Amino acid sequence: MRRAKLFLERPAIIPELAAHSAVLRANFGTSDVALRDVLFGRAVPGGKLPFELLSLQEAVLR
Repeated sequence: MRRAKLFLERPAIIPELAAHSAVLRANFGTSDVALRDVLFGRAVPGGKLPFELLSLQEAVLR
């Protein structure tokens, strides 16, 4: 299994990538310091995405 790192500036459908990854980390424009603080437990992540991450292409077509 591989690790995948994504920068998402808009919604994405990534089931194939997720299925072949042990770790999937998405970045939505977060600063390196904020991301590091969350990863090392110094901060608790929170908030809402400005869009949904869909798991199927068919959901987009509906």
